[in-house]
Amino acid sequence: MTRNQLIVYIKYLKSRSLQIYYGPLIQLLMQHKDNHGIFNSPVDPDAENLPTYYSVISKPMDLGTIRDRLASGEYQTQRDILNDISLVFKNAQKFNPPTHFVYLCASSLSKVFESEVEKIRTRIEQNRVNQANHFCSSCRGTPCRICGEKCLKYSPPVFVCDGDCHERILRNTTYYIIRGQKGRYCQKCYAKKIVGMDKADRKNLFVKKKNDEVFPESWVQCSRCHEWLHCICGLVHPRQVTNNYVCPICLSEDPRREPKPVQGAAAIPTCPLSEYLTEQVYQRVDQVVQKLPKRLRPTGAALSQLKQNLIVRVVSNITTSVTVKKAIAPLFTPDYSDELSLPYRSKCIAFFQHRNGVDILLFVLYVHEFGENTTPANRRCVYISYLDSVHFLSPRYLRTPLYHTLLNGYLAYAKSNGYCRAHIWACPPSRGDDYIFPHHPRDQRTPNADHLIGWYRQLLAEAVEAGIVSHASCQLDELLHINAVRSNNPDINQRQIRCFSIRGVAETELPESVLERIQTSPLPSSPCSSDYETENENENENESDLSSDMSSLSTATASIPSADFTPHPTASLLPTGSLSELERVLLLTVPYFEGDYLPYVGEDLLKEIYQDSLKPKVSRSVRIHRLLTSRPLSPTCPPSPPPPRTEPSFATEFYKTTFYSCLPSSFASMPNPCWRILLAS
Repeated sequence: MTRNQLIVYIKYLKSRSLQIYYGPLIQLLMQHKDNHGIFNSPVDPDAENLPTYYSVISKPMDLGTIRDRLASGEYQTQRDILNDISLVFKNAQKFNPPTHFVYLCASSLSKVFESEVEKIRTRIEQNRVNQANHFCSSCRGTPCRICGEKCLKYSPPVFVCDGDCHERILRNTTYYIIRGQKGRYCQKCYAKKIVGMDKADRKNLFVKKKNDEVFPESWVQCSRCHEWLHCICGLVHPRQVTNNYVCPICLSEDPRREPKPVQGAAAIPTCPLSEYLTEQVYQRVDQVVQKLPKRLRPTGAALSQLKQNLIVRVVSNITTSVTVKKAIAPLFTPDYSDELSLPYRSKCIAFFQHRNGVDILLFVLYVHEFGENTTPANRRCVYISYLDSVHFLSPRYLRTPLYHTLLNGYLAYAKSNGYCRAHIWACPPSRGDDYIFPHHPRDQRTPNADHLIGWYRQLLAEAVEAGIVSHASCQLDELLHINAVRSNNPDINQRQIRCFSIRGVAETELPESVLERIQTSPLPSSPCSSDYETENENENENESDLSSDMSSLSTATASIPSADFTPHPTASLLPTGSLSELERVLLLTVPYFEGDYLPYVGEDLLKEIYQDSLKPKVSRSVRIHRLLTSRPLSPTCPPSPPPPRTEPSFATEFYKTTFYSCLPSSFASMPNPCWRILLAS
């Protein structure tokens, strides 16, 4: 890191307090009901036919530009940012007459701005008082020389019970650990484990703890100025602190000492995948910049520097395996003995931006690649396991395009290496949960399910347009339609229609490879069981219930030959008749991934099916006879309607969160490749 980079870094870090207080204010003004998107981007006089704009307005300003400048650390004082925000509304009032719509919106937002500024000033003063009175064993009342803060506390880690419930251990609640072993247990699972144990054994085996721990940032003292700094502010790891440590401020002020070069993200070795993704990112930056108005486009030198600061690296590439749960393993292989492991290659792709003298980690993607030496359902497929990001990419308009480019670029690279299927589980994190980054900015929103699904829709639409993906659909939806076509049971089809609020696709609309597999597979001996019968004969053909059969947890995979779909006779974990032959065939097509829905849902579903199979089944004619003989029918006393059915919770979670995509190599015979995502609202 050079001296100039140190100066830029210190300048940026000292402006972080402005981002904390005024970042939410700008977000509020940009999303206000009176904004209408008028003040969020620069005025384009050519597009809006305003030839006299620059002759009236000498210093144009907009909220989007202020937001980007604030994120890059260009504002050093409150006065600078407040003047620019006020200038946005003054320009609108200066150029437009008092009765104009834009003038009225600017006046309304100006009042909101003034009232919010007073609240911010009150919070700043209150925080200054609290900080002056703060004293603890970590900071001992001393502020950091660079950022000015005292204690920096990390977000508390998320603890999940390792017992049967697998639920989150809430803050300030009690949990237990086993001495000398890993694992945490909530109070409910702890109560189950201690059944039959005496008090002495419980005390010797378990340790009681409370989930209220706080983890502050470590401190380091400069050997020259003897001031204290946070280790993260001083650019040093706590384990690398020495007695000769010199803080960044002292290094930047001493012309005789040159800072030691620090290896950043660019020093990480490259590989063919990282080089390919980097080239795709550069091309996408050029495409996005060309769509900007001419006066907003960066110059040639600035554009070149922007692309050089974007770094893509594969930081992890290991071979590992996932162990299939014992209750599900017999369905995958006929020679199941004790344990079934599926080998795969795990890769971690990291995306950095070099800005303000440091490398900022912006986006992380974990993928699992399954080769030929695995079960047919997982063969030659990739699984997008985790992805996470923080909103520090500058400029902000590159965020979504570049993240989409990284994902679609990886799919294109995987396709060129022989992989034919990709699976994505679009599951937004729960409130307070973090996937990869241990902490996210306070002003970064957590996407809900609808927003995340829309994000993936846009991603897959771009992939289809680029020829990377030829077919994409909701995995459960494709399953249910194949099941309906395969079994030729109208009752099943009706249930699926109610589940998705759509009509099932016709047989001719399914991919040719799927149709070929359906036609070549043998029919089940009894496709229409009593589980699929409706209780009301006059039910509308578009109304039905969700079926709780196992076919709703399976999918058809286009790259697997039909010979691989023969159900294994040794899969005897369920009694005969509890799973039909069709259900076993469909279950075998579900891939098994670490952390996906099948390991956590499949075992419970099999238990439910097993319990249902033990219940005595009553035919429909017997139920009608009992209803008619229980009490006489009369015009004044109509029969009571049947009780509503309870829909299984797994289906709702499954079709909301699962995506299934097939790459062109699987559907090469299709003349017009198409993609389909069918999700319930």
